[in-house]
Amino acid sequence: MFAIFEDIGMSEILVIGVVGVLLFGKRLPEVASQAGQQLVKFRRSLQQVKAESGMDQEVRKIQRTIQEAIPRDFSVGEVARLASARVQERIQSARQEIDLEIGKPLPEGTPAPPDPAAPPEGTPPQPPPAPPATD
Repeated sequence: MFAIFEDIGMSEILVIGVVGVLLFGKRLPEVASQAGQQLVKFRRSLQQVKAESGMDQEVRKIQRTIQEAIPRDFSVGEVARLASARVQERIQSARQEIDLEIGKPLPEGTPAPPDPAAPPEGTPPQPPPAPPATD
């Protein structure tokens, strides 16, 4: 919660203790107790604000969504089956789009219509045109 206190070592704690004794003297235990009580009140109010705002629930919902999206302990076969199912879904979706565009359904196993700009099958490939001669 408090990033400031992550890297405090023994020497820093000792310096804070000496400064506390110099500033507060005999009242140090009382001041430390009051500081602890204020810290507890602060944490409670922070929790109350989280609960009232719904932020905590939103964070949990996002964490759940992320956990559900990440596959756990799938074997290679299971991953392949999932990928295959998704590819099949995409193929069916593309087939339906084609059916809508051409107005009639394609029979199962029919490849997609050929590209009209492609050369007909069986014709040998044409060499690229020669660049124009410049003088």
